[in-house]
Amino acid sequence: AFLGAPHSSDQVVARVRRRIARFSGYREGEIEPLQVVRYQQGQKYEGHHDFFDICDVGDKQSSGRRQVTFLIYLVGMPEGETGGGTGFPDLGLVVAPEAGSAIVFNDCLDGGAEDARSLHQGLPPLQPSTVKMAINAWIRSHEIAGAMG
Repeated sequence: AFLGAPHSSDQVVARVRRRIARFSGYREGEIEPLQVVRYQQGQKYEGHHDFFDICDVGDKQSSGRRQVTFLIYLVGMPEGETGGGTGFPDLGLVVAPEAGSAIVFNDCLDGGAEDARSLHQGLPPLQPSTVKMAINAWIRSHEIAGAMG
């Protein structure tokens, strides 16, 4: 589910967007609508980069590429749950969700080139009762234009 364009009237969404902008140094208008994700046992998101590929040339030209990824964990993993983290396979790193925490990483290098090290994956929760919930926020290099904004 997507929540709130850059000028959302929902106060909670607007507050989250302001905090992301303040933390990142980017303007709110460069933050895509927030995306809430929910994973249950066995559900995952395969390894990927958040910057776009050549198929998205039009979108890159109007709003720039995704520069930064913010992943806000809404719930932590229950005791004994060893899955449900966010993995960075090329870095040999897995981040375990903690409620109210976030991971933030650059999708591109300072010069604008895409950073291959940002390859990441949503790992599946392993226990039947575990639910992973998070908010994705992507920050573009330019003000968001068109239907997204």
